[in-house]
Amino acid sequence: MTALIVVSAIAISIIVALWITGLISSFTGVEQLEIKQVKMIYINDTLKIELVVENTGTRKITIEHLYIDGIEPEFNIDNNPIKPGETAKITATLGCDKYMYNKSITIKITTSNGNYYSVTLP
Repeated sequence: MTALIVVSAIAISIIVALWITGLISSFTGVEQLEIKQVKMIYINDTLKIELVVENTGTRKITIEHLYIDGIEPEFNIDNNPIKPGETAKITATLGCDKYMYNKSITIKITTSNGNYYSVTLP
């Protein structure tokens, strides 16, 4: 009888611990954005950049800023915030007078949580 009570208490403790862990992780979650594809297109005196990003984390991501070599161009996102498992297409344009030809560029994405993700293109 005592063994049955001990086993039941341990089982209930394990269930409660798993429930609390799941509850806490649903509030905290992990923010992870992966840059899947980058396309640069030169049209006249304009550099157009198309990015495809994927939320590989466990919480929604809201993109706040996009920088190309430290310059924040006008940009559009097809869905923002991005839910876990979803992808989004970001398009940005930048006048070529602000961009030096034949050098690598760095694209940096900043989220509402203050995290940033970047890629450098040759």
